[in-house]
Amino acid sequence: MHFSLNASQYYFSSQYRTYLEDIKQSHHTTLDLVEQSRSHVAAFAHSNNVGRIFELSTGTIELDKVLHAFIDQASNAGGDKSQRYISASIIACSSTPEIVGAVPQDPEFLARLRELALVWLTHVICPFFFPTARDPKQHRLAEARDSSFESYFEARTHGRVLKAQLFLRDGYQCIVSGVDDWESPRPNPECRGRPELETCLILPRALGEVEESLSDDTNIQSAKVTFDILKAFTRIPEEMTAEELSRLLEGPENTFLLETANIVPFDGFTWGFEQLENHTYHIRKFQAHSPLNGAKLNEPRTFTDHSRAFNEEHPPIPLPNPIFFAVHFSVLKVAHSCGAWFFFREIFTGLDGWPNCFPQMLTWADIQRAVHLEEATRRLLDMKGLLMEGINAVTYH
Repeated sequence: MHFSLNASQYYFSSQYRTYLEDIKQSHHTTLDLVEQSRSHVAAFAHSNNVGRIFELSTGTIELDKVLHAFIDQASNAGGDKSQRYISASIIACSSTPEIVGAVPQDPEFLARLRELALVWLTHVICPFFFPTARDPKQHRLAEARDSSFESYFEARTHGRVLKAQLFLRDGYQCIVSGVDDWESPRPNPECRGRPELETCLILPRALGEVEESLSDDTNIQSAKVTFDILKAFTRIPEEMTAEELSRLLEGPENTFLLETANIVPFDGFTWGFEQLENHTYHIRKFQAHSPLNGAKLNEPRTFTDHSRAFNEEHPPIPLPNPIFFAVHFSVLKVAHSCGAWFFFREIFTGLDGWPNCFPQMLTWADIQRAVHLEEATRRLLDMKGLLMEGINAVTYH
């Protein structure tokens, strides 16, 4: 579709960015902007825009529902700031000077909304669905795989040091089931079996990899798009740099201990933590059939630093960052409410051999290449090239 590429270029243009900022800073109330953005999406939903709906064997994803999901979750994700950003992003797809008023119906406007939905789909939701990108044991080893022995040794050491910190902080205990790790020096005698607990990532570490050292400018720009959207959509501080985020994602602020059986559904985006107060959360399941070992869903979980119980002189260890849990939960709700959960699960669990092609799936170069596996994606989804056209349109070339 000829207009698709033009629409994508508009999203990344200075004209769009200027219009977006003007709308965010306008005198219109947040409620007015939200209602106007809903009207824009409603027009898109009732249009005959080609490529708005993708059919999958496990369900259907409709791009208007992607836009609606971001509108619906904006308040919880980042408050008023997020609501104005999401609404303004949608309204700015219009070429009319009126911010609030008539809803345009021209094909170019509808094409821009389609591309905006694809940007959010591929740059915000997609990165959370690469399983090996969330594996803390593989992440640093992947970075060192083509480097020196010293780099490889440092990567392994980092993983061991981090897990030792988590053992002390989390009290050698799974926050969900309450079971002790088999190495616990103070096991609960009434606790059922003692499995080996593993380190669980809250956010994929790839989210902080906005590095100019990457050889492909496309990947740098694409990673920056994701980073900028997440800062605008969530409560990640505006002043936080990619380097600062990357450092936090490597440490205890982005990790906690779980049984392996409970990590799998967490990484699979079937459950998450909904915050009640600082460091206290409810467990929310989004797939009823997904098991959680020892989980009593009506009991809140509170993260506490237990390190002093094992060593009175041990310095405090940072708790999991509530902002990171909030980002995870917001993307989780968006993915389930718009159908993206089925969409990406089918793409990546059905691509025979993709983990062998991209064993670590940790850099944005890996992410871009994986999404562009055109032959396998077309074989799975039979979209007649529409998905690849949409995804190619929202990347820089």
